[in-house]
Amino acid sequence: MEDYVLSIPKNDYSFVIALAQRMGWFVQKQSEAPCLFSNEEALAFDRQAMSEISQGIGISAIEAKKMATSWVR
Repeated sequence: MEDYVLSIPKNDYSFVIALAQRMGWFVQKQSEAPCLFSNEEALAFDRQAMSEISQGIGISAIEAKKMATSWVR
């Protein structure tokens, strides 16, 4: 079995639940938004940040949090 993420309007939730029950699918509400970047891209961002930290270059924690928030849908 594979996992997929499907974003739907709240109005259609009951229809999707009914369909899932008929099809034998398991529906689980996602607690966090999926990341917009691949694992490779996320690791590249991490390496870049660690490189900048070691050089004394960087941004504030507040700015970093704002940036990270923009990386998810």
